[in-house]
Amino acid sequence: MDEALRILAQEGCIQCNKCTFACPVHRVDVLFSPRKVILQAYLGGADDVNERDLWACLTCGECQAACPTQVPYPAFIRAERAKLRDTTDRVAPCKHGGLKDLLATIMAKPNLSQNRCVWIADGLKVADEGDVIYFTGCMPYLDGIFSYCDSAEIGRAAIRIMNAAGIVPVVANAERCCGHDALWNGNTATFETLAKMNAKWITDSGAKRLVTTCAECYYMLKYEYPKVIGPWPLEILHMSELIEELVRDGKVKFAKPIALQVTYQDPCRLGRHSKEYEAPREVLKAIPGLKFVEMDRVKENAMCCGVGAYSNCDAYTKFMQQERLEEAAAKADHLVTSCPHCRIHFSCYLEGKPVDPLPPLKIVDLTVLAAQALG
Repeated sequence: MDEALRILAQEGCIQCNKCTFACPVHRVDVLFSPRKVILQAYLGGADDVNERDLWACLTCGECQAACPTQVPYPAFIRAERAKLRDTTDRVAPCKHGGLKDLLATIMAKPNLSQNRCVWIADGLKVADEGDVIYFTGCMPYLDGIFSYCDSAEIGRAAIRIMNAAGIVPVVANAERCCGHDALWNGNTATFETLAKMNAKWITDSGAKRLVTTCAECYYMLKYEYPKVIGPWPLEILHMSELIEELVRDGKVKFAKPIALQVTYQDPCRLGRHSKEYEAPREVLKAIPGLKFVEMDRVKENAMCCGVGAYSNCDAYTKFMQQERLEEAAAKADHLVTSCPHCRIHFSCYLEGKPVDPLPPLKIVDLTVLAAQALG
């Protein structure tokens, strides 16, 4: 059986249309419907699925969260994209000149030479070996094109927090891209190459824990890598989980009050895909002076930032971002996220020309905010 149809056959779609009602893309593009795509696949085979629909999907998982029978629609879309790539050589209409696709391809090459520490500020301590790895992901490379975000600031904040707790994390030049965009856009071969390369140096390091500030890296390392490399010999943590633990155990203290009113954006890969909802919220609640207010749609019902694996940033995306930012601005003046890519996508929208005027709203990373509270 075709892999995409095999995935659909795992759970029975009852054509209730709840997936379409939940879909953020459908709200701005009525021609897009997860229910329609599934029906096309059932009636005519997966080959009858419209290619436009394959790339319009955010793979955010809102449809699966709403589905009574939990049809794994994002996994189906991923399998369809892989088949499209294998049979036609057609690839995602990637924005930014195919930067992320190119980055993954380069990093999958052997004998790659890179310096992953050039962005680390003086006074911050990192090591070549130790018990804790800081997996930076593509973060050091993002500032080359998304200069309005200073993504390296997130990494410096993470190291500062770890140093405050007596942790000197390993930042390894052997690290490669996690392969998130490659896998979700159908390039399975490149993803598997990257997974095996990363698994070798991580396992050989003898580290006991690996922490990352990227929601996508976290999901990939914790849930997708074991499908390729087998069980990990170490613990995989998102930075929000580590901060929560360090604060709870008294190893990190927030000494500086932060007088802001904030709300929180659940990243799709950390939230719906990994089911980690509480750690970021516990961190926000622990920061003195901070007023944390939830948006109306949170956790499994949270709305996506509008871009999935850089394959669908278009006019429809802008309407989705406007909708989510209006919801955030009604609650707070700062939107906190724990995904560097959510931060980039929302900041990009605010840097441009919003569809409608928005109240003043700043996008801030959770780790950066936590580091500021150290004093």
